[in-house]
Amino acid sequence: MYLKRLLAFLCCFTLVFCLFPSSAFATGGNGNIDGGGGSMGHGTSSNFWNSGKEVYLSTNEFEVLYLLQQSPQTTFTKEQIYEKIWHEPTNNHLHAVENTIFQIRKRLKPYCKGHEYIKTVIGYGYKFNSG
Repeated sequence: MYLKRLLAFLCCFTLVFCLFPSSAFATGGNGNIDGGGGSMGHGTSSNFWNSGKEVYLSTNEFEVLYLLQQSPQTTFTKEQIYEKIWHEPTNNHLHAVENTIFQIRKRLKPYCKGHEYIKTVIGYGYKFNSG
């Protein structure tokens, strides 16, 4: 469990720096990130700091973003995402995936400068759009 959280932290930290320029983070005179920059919470949420503001992602939001980012060439169906993140059969609960994607986009929008990092593949699912 500890190793999984550590790996998730490192991947999220990398993702944050890939998505957002380092100049967007508060840094001290020595160039190091100050006061929680890039830090994540534990338990039910993941947080990082951008331009002095904390960006909150729920655990499921973080895990969906992480899943998509890890396989940018792969398009995942809603069913695949649900089963990988919620660890149970979908049972027609696909609205949970749709809502989670909506929330991720909403939370990242102020920092994306018009770029959509999660692409909807109409009639199929979602994929990570790095550039």
